[in-house]
Amino acid sequence: MTHLAQRPVNAEIQARQTALLYRNVGLGQAVNIAVSTLLAYLGYISRPGLVILLWWLCVLALSFARYLLARRYAQVQPPAAAAAFWCRQYVRSTALAGAVWLVGGGLVMWGNSEPYRFLTGLALAGMVAGAVPVLAAVKAAFRVYAVPLVLGVALLTFASAAAPVDWVFGVMTLVFLGGALRSADYLHETLTEALALELEKDDLARRLERARDQAEAANRAKSAFIANMSHEMRTPLNGVLGMAELLALTPLDAEQREFVASVRASGAGLLDIINDILEFSRIEAGMVAPDDAPFDLDELLAATLKPLAAAAGAKGLQLTAPTAPAGAAGLSGDAARLRKVLAKLVGNAIKFTEHGSVRVTAEAEAPAADPDHVLLRFAIADTGIGIADDQRQAIFEAFTQADGSLTRKYGGTGLGLAICRQFVALMGGRLWLESEPGRGSTFFFTVRLGRVAA
Repeated sequence: MTHLAQRPVNAEIQARQTALLYRNVGLGQAVNIAVSTLLAYLGYISRPGLVILLWWLCVLALSFARYLLARRYAQVQPPAAAAAFWCRQYVRSTALAGAVWLVGGGLVMWGNSEPYRFLTGLALAGMVAGAVPVLAAVKAAFRVYAVPLVLGVALLTFASAAAPVDWVFGVMTLVFLGGALRSADYLHETLTEALALELEKDDLARRLERARDQAEAANRAKSAFIANMSHEMRTPLNGVLGMAELLALTPLDAEQREFVASVRASGAGLLDIINDILEFSRIEAGMVAPDDAPFDLDELLAATLKPLAAAAGAKGLQLTAPTAPAGAAGLSGDAARLRKVLAKLVGNAIKFTEHGSVRVTAEAEAPAADPDHVLLRFAIADTGIGIADDQRQAIFEAFTQADGSLTRKYGGTGLGLAICRQFVALMGGRLWLESEPGRGSTFFFTVRLGRVAA
């Protein structure tokens, strides 16, 4: 972590380091008062006098002042730009605290017996060791506290040494200071690295959020643009198709009639594509809301499947159409979109089936918790090409087909199932399938419809 020494001072990191200093002031001052009381007691019983009591009162006053400083910091909640000021205030008060503790230690240690000197030295060393996790957030805070205090204890020990054990104790005190400084530096580097990583993470999250918002805004703008352009494209195309219809009513020879039929078929196909793109764009732009109006399910099924029966018959397929199931009379909901979903799924089944049949079934159930609604479940089963397991989810994504070669063979935009899934979701249902390649597919979907009182 030596590279952190070259890291430029970051105002936000400094602000968080300062906050770490102030966070534990209350607990630290409580410990100071407790230890100073014990130290004053040791000093008083070994040398009764007013000086040690005055020192203890100074410790209490300084602890209270530092507590008030922390309270003010918490109330102000300074911005990152003010972190340097508050950090200096804390470091100065910490340096003063270290000096006061050194004075107290000197009062007890100087000229006293060995047990009192050693016990006082150990108490002050314990204070320094306990300050490592509290003050390591800012190197200067720990150094101005620990270095004068421990060096002072060592010098007092050497100055009053009367036996080899005193010299050993003094040397051990210096070794302890070196270890404490190294531990504090290591913890400081670790905290700084953690804070830097946290800031980078927060910055990355903010940038990702902005990028997401921009992408969503761009996507909505794109969808709105496509929706508008699709309207603009559909208008002249309807004119072309209308003119082709009128042209087909005029006297034409066989070749001309074939040309007109080609124009009509191509125009109708292009109009279907434009309608799909328009519908999908409206969904993406949030411009689609479900309708709720009474309708007759038998009439809807007949109107939807009758044109498709002709397409199935042209391919030699048998189309089995259902009737409204029991319990599905008097319904209300979005009949137009239900019809579009049925038409798209049955049309796909016919398109991807060369031999066999397409069978449509419908079932109704009344949710026990909601007797005012009915859940219709439709199934469209075909004997067509089927869909592999690894492609089943992809076909419900926009602009996707199970196999790219299908686009060339069967055409289409890949939007149909994506639109169906959105429509089904709007009607409170879901869309899924079961399939086996070469054996056919069955698409299921449910819709939640209201009941109309008779």
